[in-house]
Amino acid sequence: IVTDEIDRMGRLVSDLLILAKTDRHDFVRTEPTYVASVIDSVLARVAPLAERDWRTDSALNEIVLLDEQRIVQALVQLVDNAIKHTSEGDVIAIGASRNGPTLEIWVRDTGRGIDPAQRELIFERFQQADPESDGFGLGLTIVSAIAKAHGGTLALDEHVPGVDGATFRIRITQKEDS
Repeated sequence: IVTDEIDRMGRLVSDLLILAKTDRHDFVRTEPTYVASVIDSVLARVAPLAERDWRTDSALNEIVLLDEQRIVQALVQLVDNAIKHTSEGDVIAIGASRNGPTLEIWVRDTGRGIDPAQRELIFERFQQADPESDGFGLGLTIVSAIAKAHGGTLALDEHVPGVDGATFRIRITQKEDS
């Protein structure tokens, strides 16, 4: 029990340190990044974690300016959330597309979705859609901070009646020369 609690407190301290660094000018260090390889890398890391129907929606064969480490961190966090809210055999997909200067990278799942009453609350620090979760409610805050540091946003797609799951999108507007 003590070892588990020490690990849990270590994760909390790590998350809080990340949040403390988000306002620093060097929190993200962008460089030309091949988006398809980022998606492939994330899927390779997360697929062994759970028995899900892992998919790539769209790999976007383009090079854009990103901090690859931070974007991978954000996507892994979104996938971790998707794993927690899905069951064996549910789909978890990662994709990316570009609409003009706006890059979108998303994680979607076919799990139970987000309760409409929780849709805004989940983006606040220390808040969770599932109060029984063993997390701290900082994951989406960290993902949002990573998106913001890239000049972007994190959004949850609108709920479509009759469609299961949730889709979280990181939207980053690229500068003209990227």
